[in-house]
Amino acid sequence: MKAKMDAGTDFFVSQIVFETTNLKQVMIELERMTGIEALPQIYISLAPASRIRDLEFMQWLGVEFPSAILAYLARDGEGVSERTFEINQRVTDEIFYFIEKRGYRLGFNVEHVIYTNLDLSEGMVEDLKQRMDK
Repeated sequence: MKAKMDAGTDFFVSQIVFETTNLKQVMIELERMTGIEALPQIYISLAPASRIRDLEFMQWLGVEFPSAILAYLARDGEGVSERTFEINQRVTDEIFYFIEKRGYRLGFNVEHVIYTNLDLSEGMVEDLKQRMDK
């Protein structure tokens, strides 16, 4: 990332995230290397899913799911959309808490990955807007 910044990149977009541990470690390391003032704008990618098949497709795309989260999302094959929405809210809560303490400039990128999830993505955007306005 540092080399890309040195070459002129002024923002980054993350892979879709379902947990924040790795993301926070990357942010802290980048801050250590560059200083908080030089950090670029970073957009955190989130995505809902309505079916287990959507989760499998995201895995095929390279999205990493911690095993406990994947088991929770795929539990009984029903309610996947509600559970992904819940997990995404937890992720954003953790991110809001993290950036409040550190002063990072972060934004969000909500993807629908599969067209049938467009309504879910729009709902996530509305939820994020309301939560960011508080």
